[in-house]
Amino acid sequence: MGNSDPSVALGYWHLWCDEEGISRQTYCELSGFEFVNLGPRNTPLFNRVIDDDLTATAVVLPVGWKASWHENPAPKLIYVLKGRWSITSMDGQRIEVGPGEFSFGGDQNCSTDAEGRSGHLSEQLGDEPCIQLAIQPRDGRWLNLKPGWFSQAG
Repeated sequence: MGNSDPSVALGYWHLWCDEEGISRQTYCELSGFEFVNLGPRNTPLFNRVIDDDLTATAVVLPVGWKASWHENPAPKLIYVLKGRWSITSMDGQRIEVGPGEFSFGGDQNCSTDAEGRSGHLSEQLGDEPCIQLAIQPRDGRWLNLKPGWFSQAG
């Protein structure tokens, strides 16, 4: 098999830190899916390996949860399984992420601006907890990734 289909892509928000230390968000696409057989008796499907050595953590943001300005402690992909949350970067952009959507938290090493902001604000939205799956490498290889990196990798 091994056929690639350019129409198969997943959109995501990439939170990152620019050269001036300001967090920003860019909408990107995860592409490069291959039509493959995952096993000898499986039906072919589209698959995209993101990275080989990852750890996954389940996260629950309770109703009313709101964080102050902070950086992600480590770069990670954050998939929303249920509920909604928002992310506001230092440049003022606010995005919302809901079920089936994901974002990349890569705002490590931001500067602190004149208003005391560094990194991002995040907040649970609505009347149900936001349940997330956070996936990150066991080392620092995702530090300082610029938007679009996941489209090129793999």
